[in-house]
Amino acid sequence: MKRIRPMSCVLCAVLLGCGGSSGTAGTNADGSADGTTPDAPTVFQVPDAEDSASQDVPPLDLPCVPNCTNKECGDDGCGTSCGTCQAAEICTSVGSCDPDPNAGCGGLTLAEDWAGEYDGSYEATLFGLLPMSGDTTGDLSFSLKCFNSKLIVSGTMSGMASGEYPFELTFQGTYNPDTQELKCTISEGKVSFPSLSAEVEFEGDMPGSLQPDGTFAGTFDVTATAATLGGQALSAALFSAGADGTWTAAPAP
Repeated sequence: MKRIRPMSCVLCAVLLGCGGSSGTAGTNADGSADGTTPDAPTVFQVPDAEDSASQDVPPLDLPCVPNCTNKECGDDGCGTSCGTCQAAEICTSVGSCDPDPNAGCGGLTLAEDWAGEYDGSYEATLFGLLPMSGDTTGDLSFSLKCFNSKLIVSGTMSGMASGEYPFELTFQGTYNPDTQELKCTISEGKVSFPSLSAEVEFEGDMPGSLQPDGTFAGTFDVTATAATLGGQALSAALFSAGADGTWTAAPAP
């Protein structure tokens, strides 16, 4: 009679090992559960929208738009220039080209010689008995000269009062390129009345300013300071006179 030899321990281990790794609940030989737990399935997580939004997004590379509106020079906002100024000019903070005040007269880009006209009216009284009045018109001219980096103005006005009485004056002053204002003093002026052998002298002011079109315009206002009759000086109580008006000038041809 043959004996049945028990299964070797190695074979049992193999069979038991295979049964435990099947990925399903373990069972005994009779089909009952052996109490083992199947392997858990692998879970893949999908990032939600909030996590995706938190990631860094590179900024849009928008092109720079230059802005040179009402500007002759200076930065256009994109690292380039709106233009360059001429020699002896400087670029201001608002982008305009202005004369360089440190460049002397050469930076003013103004003509040296100017010519124009004046138009006004006058009144004069001698001895309180000879009132005279009327229009006075004529020509004027002046020059701009540089002296110690300052513009010195000197000129004359010459015409007629009431169309028959010579009316003359001289003026001098300065021009300020920063304010574009001309300030002159009329130091010598006179109106003559040949038929009376009389002459009235006067002094006053002659302000002006540079206009956008490149011309000068201003006013004048004078008051009598002395008078003579037949070569004899009159006291201040025996005469009174004055004149005022406007003037314009452009670069002389």
